[in-house]
Amino acid sequence: MVFNAFQGFILAGLVSVRFSLAQGSVASLDVKNSTVLLRGSTPRRWPLGDEDMAFPSEYRFSIHDFHSVLTSEASETFGIHRLSGSKSNELWLNAIEYEWGKLQTRRRLGTNTSVTLSPYLVCDIEEGKVGEKCHSSVESHFGPGMATIYNGYDKSCYIVSATYQVAESAPSYLVVTPLVVEGKIREGVLDEIDSRDALKGLQLIFCPGLGLDEESAKNKVTSIIDGFYEREDNKGRLLSNDSLNLQISHRFLRTDALESTRHEEMQQFWKRKLQDGIEAGLCDEFHNNIEVEIDDFDDGFTVMVPPEFQTMEFRECMHSLVAGFSLSESICSIETKPEFYALNSVA
Repeated sequence: MVFNAFQGFILAGLVSVRFSLAQGSVASLDVKNSTVLLRGSTPRRWPLGDEDMAFPSEYRFSIHDFHSVLTSEASETFGIHRLSGSKSNELWLNAIEYEWGKLQTRRRLGTNTSVTLSPYLVCDIEEGKVGEKCHSSVESHFGPGMATIYNGYDKSCYIVSATYQVAESAPSYLVVTPLVVEGKIREGVLDEIDSRDALKGLQLIFCPGLGLDEESAKNKVTSIIDGFYEREDNKGRLLSNDSLNLQISHRFLRTDALESTRHEEMQQFWKRKLQDGIEAGLCDEFHNNIEVEIDDFDDGFTVMVPPEFQTMEFRECMHSLVAGFSLSESICSIETKPEFYALNSVA
């Protein structure tokens, strides 16, 4: 893995583009599906199998709410264009409960919960409240360092990094949703990986509020990539060589969930990609030769793929790379590196 200083393309100021900043309305949404869902009257069991408990917030977002403020591969994952509204929301809420349950389990086990930051989508849903006041109300609870992704009359939404204790204690007018892995992958990324003849790399954005400098940004990226081959499972047990490459698959596919958390076609799609990629042990050389360019220390970096690895043979490795980065609590946005073409090469 090679680090390059890269000053030609700065991500600062482009966060709204990366997060597909909406402008207050999405005309194509069904109004019935885009309203905030009230908390259920009876607690549901966490998909991880922990104790019965309700969501920590008084409100919860539907998948259509999420899609209205942040376009991502979550729309395909939860089938909002292919399933009924109730079915896609069922899958979505199962995934959200799974994430809350995972965070709750981590807190109960005392695993660094007082300092571990995780990304959340936070929306102020007080209708008619101006953006400046919404920003102040979110900042007063979560602190400075957040990315604005939506600002409309109905709500204002932000990406924040917070501990579980801070997230679950948010005031009732804030809807707090864990940023699921699918929500980090920008819409269209999977199609681009499969369709482009030569894919040069990925553009990634760090979650806000991490306060990274050049050295810590490099260390963060190194630790993320090294974590693809973590030798311990999530309970600290040493893994055998046969199990080593399965960790990304287990975590990304949520194989320990008790309920379905993804559209079955998309679950099978990712299962095939990961089986043919990192699980097959074919991506070691690919991961060892990617180059990392730190664009802006507090915002993001670029993962460049050398020409010899830009062939279709390594597409599954690129999918594995996307899945691995999406599992990091330091990464909030993943997209393919854009191609630039000279429109007037003869001047």
